Amino acid sequence: MRSVSRLAYLAVAAAILVALAVYAARITHDFYTHVDRAVYAAVDDGEANIAYELASHGRYAFPASPVLEGLSRMRGQFNYGPWYFYLAGGLIWLFGYSLTLVRSIHLFVVLIAVAAGIGWFRGRGGVAAAGLFGFGFLFFFETAQWPMVRPDSLVTLCAVVMTIAAGRGLSRGRPGAWFVTGLAAACGAFTHLIAASLLVSSVVLFGVFAWQARRRDGTSAAAVRSAAFALAGGVLLGALMFYASFRFDFMEQWRFLSGYRALTATGETFVVALQRHFHMAFGFLPVAMERAVLVTLGIAWVSIAAALVSARDRWRRVVVYVLPPALIWSLYFLSTGKYTVYHSGYAILHQAMFLWTAAALVFVACGDGAGRATPGLLPMLLAVVVFGQGVRQLRWQQALPAREAQAAHHVGFSEYVDRVIGNLPRRAVVWGSVLFGIESPDRIQLVQPDDAGTLTASMAPAHRAAFVPDFIIWGYPESREDVLSTSDSETRLVSVYRMFPDAHFRLASLVEGAPYGVTRVYARVSGPDAAHDTPSAAGYDDVHRRWVDRIGPKLPAAFVTVDPVVLKIGNQVDPPPRVPHATLAGELAAGR
Repeated sequence: MRSVSRLAYLAVAAAILVALAVYAARITHDFYTHVDRAVYAAVDDGEANIAYELASHGRYAFPASPVLEGLSRMRGQFNYGPWYFYLAGGLIWLFGYSLTLVRSIHLFVVLIAVAAGIGWFRGRGGVAAAGLFGFGFLFFFETAQWPMVRPDSLVTLCAVVMTIAAGRGLSRGRPGAWFVTGLAAACGAFTHLIAASLLVSSVVLFGVFAWQARRRDGTSAAAVRSAAFALAGGVLLGALMFYASFRFDFMEQWRFLSGYRALTATGETFVVALQRHFHMAFGFLPVAMERAVLVTLGIAWVSIAAALVSARDRWRRVVVYVLPPALIWSLYFLSTGKYTVYHSGYAILHQAMFLWTAAALVFVACGDGAGRATPGLLPMLLAVVVFGQGVRQLRWQQALPAREAQAAHHVGFSEYVDRVIGNLPRRAVVWGSVLFGIESPDRIQLVQPDDAGTLTASMAPAHRAAFVPDFIIWGYPESREDVLSTSDSETRLVSVYRMFPDAHFRLASLVEGAPYGVTRVYARVSGPDAAHDTPSAAGYDDVHRRWVDRIGPKLPAAFVTVDPVVLKIGNQVDPPPRVPHATLAGELAAGR
């Protein structure tokens, strides 16, 4: 009977791993098939220019956006660690540039994390725990995460590595494990400074180890010191790599951080900021599931408190498996209360540590099974439940892949870029949306307008003529910012003309396609008479998935003044209203 139970458990365990592999393969296929259309290119994707510059010219610089908060971004990045961009640059050097290639770092972080969970949770209940994390993290990736060129995914990978290394350090006390813990904490914290709490978590985890080692395990003071030096060495190595990436310019970094903090401050309370970050991570779930997330955290800390006061060996597993993810998640969650910038990238670490904490609770609940030939009822039951959930997710994914649904009416970003800049002279000087300058300065030499304006405004008016761009590309980011500035004295496009009063531009082309709207390209001309030539136009027909570039006859249109539209746009919970000076409305005939 015992052998039959064991065989049944092994069969269910194998089924979970097979289902997890199939689910991962299908999500990977879905990603590469649809991501260029399904996930629209955001301004942050322009950071791929840093990786492109590394791969093509060997410089850790951001030529498409060379200034941030008045400080140069041509000699390193103050707000990001170098590891993500060097990894992306290596991929571009090997395979050539594509936005999908760089975005796939996010996907492979998820896959590596799932594989790490399978390797970490071993023994009774291990396959149920690994399956819970794997199916959950892949589900979050498919339905809620927005893969873009940002280092947030690498922060999560560092946290996963830190969780496993700290668990090994807590169980075995080896210096190597604590060295990896410190290195992963530093790399994660400096990859994006919102995760600075990882450093605090590493110190607290080591403190628990040192306390247990001296009070319970009888570990020598020399062994604890050795582990402490190893942890400090890992942290120091990570910090050295970060600061070496911008030549240890501490004062410039401090000026940047101070300015960035002042720029992004919204006046929201600590509690409101916590709620908004939590909602970014889990707001798409049903209310019951959102509450289950908080219940999971509560159960974890009750278990940890019981483990720290108990002398029984069985509770030691809670300290090894549950304490690291729960602590990392809790301190990160609390630290976001002081970070009033909200981004879907910050949710990835929330989601990963929640699932890892839940998986660890499942694992320790099943016990170690030492000396038992049968898996037991609870591990078998949990394995069956996890397998059933995996099958349900496979059916959902087969019925309507999330990214396929998103891609149905979108133009591919690579196609859109080619339509916008394909006819521009190679290495033309351009002011425009950073999205079109990822391959700068090779394809075109593009600088985004805000940066270019900042640099030009610092010059004497007599010297500005030499910096007039050959073209201006006005995409959706600039159009959005112009809407936000409707209550100001002038729009950003008007400010460009004011900066160069003797320069003349004509509208050279219009490119339209969802979700990017209309991008306008203005070409510099020799005089005002040439500014009225008819522009070319191209629109993406999402029904037939083709480009249409024939211009029909001029349509009659009459615009009349109506009451100004009141706009409420911004990151605040209740953004202040903005009222434009005037609003015009008109009716156009149906069709393109």
